[in-house]
Amino acid sequence: MALRLLEHEDNDISMETIDFVQLFVDRTRHSDYKLSTEYLTHIARVTVMKMRYSDDYNFDRPGQDEAEYDDFVNDLKGIFESCCLACPQLVLSMVGDRLAVLNDQIPFRDAELTIRLLYNLGECLPNEYGPQKFSAENPTELQKLFGIFVTCAVPQHHCVVRLTLETLVRYDKFFQHNKTSLGSVLEFMVGHGGLLHSHGSVRSRAAYLFSRLVRELNPLMPNYSADLLQTLQKVLYEGDEEFLSESDRSFVFEGWVWKYRDRDQKI
Repeated sequence: MALRLLEHEDNDISMETIDFVQLFVDRTRHSDYKLSTEYLTHIARVTVMKMRYSDDYNFDRPGQDEAEYDDFVNDLKGIFESCCLACPQLVLSMVGDRLAVLNDQIPFRDAELTIRLLYNLGECLPNEYGPQKFSAENPTELQKLFGIFVTCAVPQHHCVVRLTLETLVRYDKFFQHNKTSLGSVLEFMVGHGGLLHSHGSVRSRAAYLFSRLVRELNPLMPNYSADLLQTLQKVLYEGDEEFLSESDRSFVFEGWVWKYRDRDQKI
C-alpha cells in the first residue's frame, strides 16, 4: 500500500508517504527482518522515478512551484540514501544501468537525473563504498561508474552541464589514479562545457569549480599548462560583466596564475 501511494501521480500524496517508507527501510536495516532484494529494488526504482524533474518544471525561471518540487525531490533523496545503506550493490547497479545509456541525445531531464544520482552516491553510500576508497590497484564500483561517466557526452542544457561540472569536481580523487582522463575533462571545463558555455550560470559556476580543481590536482597538470593558459587568457578578456562577473574572473585568474607558474617551472 505504501509503495502504491509513493508512486502515485499526485506528488502531494507521494509526499505524505516518504517519511514512512524511509523509516521502514531504515528499521529493517537494524532488525532481524530483512527486506527481499525484489522489494528493495521496487522501492529504489519508484524513488528514482519520482526524483526525475517533471516536464513542466521551469529550469529557466524557477518560482514557488519549482521550490516546492525541489523540497519534494530532496525528501526523496532520503529514501535513496536509505536504499544505498541497505544494499549498496543494488543501487550501484541501477545507476550503472542508467550511465550505460547516457549520451547527448537523450532527454536532458533523464540525463540530469542520471548525473544527480551519481553525484548523490558520493554522500549516500557507506564509507567503504565511497570516493575516499578510490585506488589504482583495486578500483571500487563507484570508481568504475565514474570512469564510465567521464567518457559520456551529455546534453548541453545548462542544468545538465552545471551538474556535470559539480560531479567532476566531487570525484576529483579519481584523476589521481586515472590521469589519462584529465585532459578531456579540463578541455570540457575551460571550453564550451564550462567557461565558454552559452549560459551565464554555467560560466559562473565553472569559474569557481575550475579554480578548485586546479588547486586540488595541480601536480597532475603540467602537460596541459600551455593549452590551458591560452584558453584562460581568452576567457579573462572575453565579454563584459554579463559574460563573467569580477568575482568570477578572479577565480579564472587564480587558475591562470597556477598554470603560469607551471609553465615557468617547465622552462
